[in-house]
Amino acid sequence: MASRRTGHHHRARGGVSAGSPVGLSKAASQEMHALRAAKKRYGVEVGLLGMCDIRDQIQGGRSRLLERQSNRVAIHEVQWAGERMVVAYDSLRHTLVTFLPADFEPGVRPWKR
Repeated sequence: MASRRTGHHHRARGGVSAGSPVGLSKAASQEMHALRAAKKRYGVEVGLLGMCDIRDQIQGGRSRLLERQSNRVAIHEVQWAGERMVVAYDSLRHTLVTFLPADFEPGVRPWKR
């Protein structure tokens, strides 16, 4: 029988914590990241109610699907507070993963040039 490691927590590269408290679920970490990304990329405080509104748009078919990145993550265009926003949505966890730049173009990966 193979031995199991216990008590070891995964850390981001370089051994530095990713900024999330230990024990925070993946879904909660994604939502915390999304809140920070909305502030950084759009200059707005979306808040939890705003995130619920955006999630409801996606789940209710009132968003525009821009790209499917994987089996669980899709990129959607939504309208919130009068502004067009681009978000990544995790359909497995039913959470917003991040807010992408407004100039996002499907299929374009500038970092892979």
